[in-house]
Amino acid sequence: LYDFFRNRLIFPIKDIPGNTVAFGGRDLGDSPAKYINSPETAVYKKSRILYGLHEARDALRREPTVILVEGYFDLLRCFDAGIENVVATCGTALTSEQAALIRRYVPEVTIVYDGDPAGVRAALRGIGVLVGAGLTVRALALPDNQDPDDFIRAQGADAFRDLLRHAADFIAFYVRMSTERTKTIEGRTEVAQELFALLMDIQDEIRRPEYVKRIAHELGLTEWACERAFNDFCREARRPTPAPPPTSGGTAEVKPISMDDRVFIAALLNSQAMLERVREALADIALPPGPMAELVGVLLQSAGPGIIQALESDEARRIYAAAASDDAPPAETAQELVERRIVALKKESLKMQMKRIQQQIDELQRRRETDKAKDLNHEVFKIKKEIESLPVT
Repeated sequence: LYDFFRNRLIFPIKDIPGNTVAFGGRDLGDSPAKYINSPETAVYKKSRILYGLHEARDALRREPTVILVEGYFDLLRCFDAGIENVVATCGTALTSEQAALIRRYVPEVTIVYDGDPAGVRAALRGIGVLVGAGLTVRALALPDNQDPDDFIRAQGADAFRDLLRHAADFIAFYVRMSTERTKTIEGRTEVAQELFALLMDIQDEIRRPEYVKRIAHELGLTEWACERAFNDFCREARRPTPAPPPTSGGTAEVKPISMDDRVFIAALLNSQAMLERVREALADIALPPGPMAELVGVLLQSAGPGIIQALESDEARRIYAAAASDDAPPAETAQELVERRIVALKKESLKMQMKRIQQQIDELQRRRETDKAKDLNHEVFKIKKEIESLPVT
């Protein structure tokens, strides 16, 4: 037996009334899992808890805005600096339940996640959840890949407050984080459509046209063209899609998404190191056809905004949407699964290659070109050996 939180700094996690319902633990050694939380229980559901909300309630009665950060230390550093209208997600992807909690207290939220690529991606995903909850959303990315804890310790509370005062609205933030794509008309169109998808969740008929104008301004488009494009986008999005062909039982069958698939994609979305590992391992591999391979291929090209628009199959979009809403998996779990999936994809690719060569061999034998067929048989033998040399998954 051993203590679940051994060698960790413990953070009590409270519900809104102030009852301690769980604990978070920050590793004090070199464990690959830097943070762990208590297992979920009847009173502790990670998707429905915001760290620090109990302590922030008084400040939220005085302030119209909540500052949303990622980690325990970020929140504690803000409190220590006298900034108390702050709550944290504690490493979990923001959920609609958490956004609804925020909406109960304030109408506005400023996202201040880590300034590294993973933090920016998390902020972009969180924007959609918050906008859908009817909140006014601002966001900022801290310089030099810093998190709020780093920044306040280095620059001071006043500098942090100054950044908060100048935080961009979510449209300007989204566009700035997509700078490379906005250099072309095709890229600007793609970014506009991603923002249109966010606006569709806004029920306020006054705010929505104003946001369309903001999109036009930020992307250098005319207002009338942007408004027309938004209306076309909404009509297309609301158009009924043809029902999939029924199964023998008469109802459309939707294959459940495996937990391995969700965790694998969540690992790539939440860890640049994991993404680079897969990119390096599969650099010379032709991925087999299928929705998972399509999704992995898109992520390896770019894990920034615009992923959903780059996916062609509904199944790939469904897997991505499920994984994007999941928490970041524990580091050791993610690493083990990523390595297994790399091996599996290599095997699939090699088998696909072997099948193509076998088809060529059959054609050569039909044409009685036995010497060429023998040469290709050697290729098949080498591929079989390569497959056998890979670890068993």
